[in-house]
Amino acid sequence: VIKAKDIDTEITGTSTGHPIRSLRNKFTRQYIKLEKENLGSEKLEELARGSLRKAAKDGDVENGSLMAGQIAGMVSKEQSCEEIIQELVSKYEESIGICRRAYE
Repeated sequence: VIKAKDIDTEITGTSTGHPIRSLRNKFTRQYIKLEKENLGSEKLEELARGSLRKAAKDGDVENGSLMAGQIAGMVSKEQSCEEIIQELVSKYEESIGICRRAYE
């Protein structure tokens, strides 16, 4: 995700009514190719079965589904949830301080 650019995601599953945005990799390219060939939903489900586990648990970033939104291109560093929340609160407090000083 850290290496992703804003154009590095694809939507799969539109033909089945279950669209998912993921980082582009071997899995998404193959899935989209088969969707364009109008392969039945059963075959597509077979291809996708276990793909999230492959990515999240097994670390297979080529054959797994790396679910990520378009915002992935804005991720620039690895942080814990606590660090993200602290950063958000700090920036909020900084913004409020700027607004208060502007009205003084």
